[in-house]
Amino acid sequence: MKTADYVRRIENSYENVSKVLFNELKGEEEAIFNLNGEESLFVRFNRSQIRQNIFVQQAFVRFQLQNSKTMTKASWTLTGDSEIDVREARLMLGRLRAELDALPADPHLVKLENHGHSHDDKPSLRHDEDIVEEIIEETKTSDMAGLFAGGPLFVANKNSKGQSHWFSSSNFFFDYSLYHQQKAVTGVVAGRSWDDQAFISKIQESQNLLSLMKRPVQEVKPGEYKVYLAPAAVSEIMSLVNWGALSQKTYKTGSCAFQKLADKEKQLSPQLTLRENFDLGWTPRFNSWGEVSENHLTLVEKGQLKTLLTNSNSAMEYKIATNAANESESPRSLEMMTGSLDNEEILKKLGTGLYISNLHYLNWSDVMMARFTGMTRFACFWVQNGEIVGPIQDLRFDETLYRCWGSELAEITNFSELAPGVLTYSERELGGKKVPGLLINKWNFTL
Repeated sequence: MKTADYVRRIENSYENVSKVLFNELKGEEEAIFNLNGEESLFVRFNRSQIRQNIFVQQAFVRFQLQNSKTMTKASWTLTGDSEIDVREARLMLGRLRAELDALPADPHLVKLENHGHSHDDKPSLRHDEDIVEEIIEETKTSDMAGLFAGGPLFVANKNSKGQSHWFSSSNFFFDYSLYHQQKAVTGVVAGRSWDDQAFISKIQESQNLLSLMKRPVQEVKPGEYKVYLAPAAVSEIMSLVNWGALSQKTYKTGSCAFQKLADKEKQLSPQLTLRENFDLGWTPRFNSWGEVSENHLTLVEKGQLKTLLTNSNSAMEYKIATNAANESESPRSLEMMTGSLDNEEILKKLGTGLYISNLHYLNWSDVMMARFTGMTRFACFWVQNGEIVGPIQDLRFDETLYRCWGSELAEITNFSELAPGVLTYSERELGGKKVPGLLINKWNFTL
């Protein structure tokens, strides 16, 4: 079945079901109807050959029913057959009505409004099958393992007040590792537009790093070192920020990693600016209430907190303005702005220290001080006088954002990389980040 056929069939069924549900509301009842779906090609590689491929078509809806006092919600699968989908929806509506009568009042219930209409389709610029063929061709001389996922992701929102939003984006990611015996280099290529030369350059970069992994392992003792964090490593740190660091709710309840930044007790480097950038095209601007965010929303500007992500629940509870944040008040399309450090200057500016390609096992060790811990991963090297000497054994570190993004931040690269969400547990993950590399004067390794 062609992509457009499936997506349009789901869209049509979604439209029909929403009309039926909204027409059958009674009295004070109001409703929100959300849709998430995908049509994805998944291809797993091992030793640079295809080992498994699967084609997935799935769509899920979430219906929220509310009255003037409280609300309840339910989720189910949308088949694309309007007759079946309408029948299932009516059963759910009856069940939710019974639940609504039994629930206590919600003091922070968000009243529904009409937040307008939007329809945003971002089509694929190349067939996924052609991309897979090129991956095989360019990695056939390497011991490569990886996952390619591509195809349209779609999200929609309607409510009984008349609002209607649709977003679809045909994109891809290729998450891979190149191996030499037990050593590996990892990388991600992602986007809507496949760039042959960019892909070849990325693979060649990984192959060059892998050749350096064959050198003798360097012993590095615990202590403070100057480090360069490649974009993939910075992306892992930025993922921590999703865990409430920019949330109005966590700030008001005293569990926000940027609590001291918000209270102006601490500051970050004036080089550092963070913003939501929905122009990346990996996620819709509207949230599950149908509220539409600005295209660009600056969160941290030149080291100072400018705004926290605030959804309508928090706005209602704390009597402040909302900025159309999602239910978890986490960034959806986060971008760290670039600086002036050229790629060719990185090793020279690093001098003697550690080149860190990736990090893993990150977690907060002291949330209120924005302190976190984790380990180095994959291609990480000891650098002496601007030259890579050899790989290091994995090291554990303990750092704070107020140091690595603040007092110890030396420079930010003038280039950045797209780091998409690559989780695929029940469905492909929406969203992503755009991140540069960071040169940091002191980084604390503990083990």
